[in-house]
This record gives sequence, C-alpha cells and structure tokens, in this order.
Amino acid sequence: MTDSHDGVPAGEYCYQRTAATAADYVPLDPALAGVEVRVYVSRGMKFSRCPHWQTTEHGTVRCELLDVEVLDEHGDYAAALAMATAHFGELEVDAKVGRSWMLADEIKICDINLDEPDEGEGEPA
Repeated sequence: MTDSHDGVPAGEYCYQRTAATAADYVPLDPALAGVEVRVYVSRGMKFSRCPHWQTTEHGTVRCELLDVEVLDEHGDYAAALAMATAHFGELEVDAKVGRSWMLADEIKICDINLDEPDEGEGEPA
C-alpha cells in the first residue's frame, strides 16, 4: 500500500474529466487502457485515470493506494475468473480477489477528494 494521495482525481470516479482540446486526440488501443494508457479522449471529454487504478493481465483491477484487487467484471466474467484463478490458484483466489463492481467500474472506494466535483460532472460520458 502506498501513502501518497498524489494524482487522486477530484470527484467520485477513478478518473478526472475535462473538456478535450484538439491536442488531446490520439488513437487509443483498448487493450492498453488502464495499463499503459492513463489519459484518453472520448466524446469530446479528456479522461485522466487515477495513477493508483490499474488493470492486470490476470483478470483483475487494482487500487494500488488501498492494496485492493477485484475481479474485472467487464466483458467475459467467466474468463476473468479463470485468469485470476490460474494466477492465484484455486485455493487462494477468493481470499486475494474481491468482488467489487465499484472499483471495476472506476468508482472510487478510497473516498479521497470526494467533495471536489470534476470539471465534467453533469455532462454525458
């Protein structure tokens, strides 16, 4: 677990939304989203992910700040569970991997900067 709150975005999500500029538009490889891609543009909004929110190659999503890991419930649930089980082992997967849809949906579970709305609040995602 890290003690640094640096980069935790304002608002209730694990990302900050701001209006995108022409310079913000770059092609996004969906396979790299959450792993190597920390900033991306969608529907005229620039999204900057929390530096502590990470996807893994074994079917989970992590909050490095809280040292919490949950099953990535987007897409194929059975495949994500199989990857996590292969990584942690059948006897350990339930102890090591939570089932929080909130973290997988990039909704904050850390409660840091919750009172500060992001710039894009109220706009369509």
